[in-house]
Amino acid sequence: MEVSKKSRRGRRPEQAIYITPGRRSMINLNTQASHSGVGYVTGISTDSSNTDNGSIITLDDVMNVINSKDDNISEDVIVKILNFFRNLDDSQGKAMEASLIKFSVLLIEREILSPSIMEKLVVTLILVGRKLEQDHSKELDSLLAVMRDEFIKKDTSPETRRQIMSVIESRARNWGMTRHV
Repeated sequence: MEVSKKSRRGRRPEQAIYITPGRRSMINLNTQASHSGVGYVTGISTDSSNTDNGSIITLDDVMNVINSKDDNISEDVIVKILNFFRNLDDSQGKAMEASLIKFSVLLIEREILSPSIMEKLVVTLILVGRKLEQDHSKELDSLLAVMRDEFIKKDTSPETRRQIMSVIESRARNWGMTRHV
C-alpha cells in the first residue's frame, strides 16, 4: 500500500491549529487514561505488572487543566487529577493545596460532577482536609460555601447531598472519617 506524498505533508503555518495549553494537557491526560487505565497515576501503577512510565502526570498538566476554560473534562482526567492530589507527599502537597481547592471549586461550579466523581472528590477532601484547614482555611471556607450552595439546589441528587454532608460532618469532627465514607 503506497502512501501519497500529499498525505505525508504537514500543515502549512497558516493552516496550523492553535491548541491552548489547557486543552493540550486534557488531550494528553485523556490519551494517558485511555492507554493505561485510571489506576495508573503519577507514575505509580496499582497493577504491579504494568511498568510503563509513559503516564506520569506533571504539575504543568494539572495546572493547565485547572486554568483552562473548557468544560469538557473527561471523568478519567478528573480521576487522574484527584489521585494526583491524593498521592502527593508532604513536601509537594504543601505547594499544591491551594490548587486542589481551586480544582474542587472549578468542578462544582461548572457542574461537571457525576456522582462517582463527587464521591472521589469528597474522599480526597476528607483525606487532606486537616492539612487544608491548617494552611488554607479561608480558601477551604469558600470551597465549603460552594458545596453548601450545591447542596441547597433543588435538582441536586440525594447521593450528592449525602456526599456533601459527609465533608461538612468531617470538618465538624476535625477531619476524622465519618460513618458515610
